[in-house]
Amino acid sequence: MPTKKRKNAIEICNKRNEDTREGHTHAQLQKCVEENVDLDDGQDTGGEESENSKDTNLRKETIRRCCNYIKYLVLLLLIPPFLNYAALSGESNKLQPESK
Repeated sequence: MPTKKRKNAIEICNKRNEDTREGHTHAQLQKCVEENVDLDDGQDTGGEESENSKDTNLRKETIRRCCNYIKYLVLLLLIPPFLNYAALSGESNKLQPESK
């Protein structure tokens, strides 16, 4: 049995369907309903993102970008010493006197 919030979301989706004069398949209707009803707490979003949701998305995007920058910074700090060590060990092997 659909809840009142879910029924409201279905009505919103059906109204959009009438406005655009396009037919909805069941999957499209289900997607529209999920976009308009927050199924976790049953709050009707009305198809618009709340200010809190936008702020949360902005924070997540900022954190994701910072993590990417930090990842490349760590790579830039760690790779050169290993390459330097490999080059020096190869050079030291070449400079060793040959034993008979």
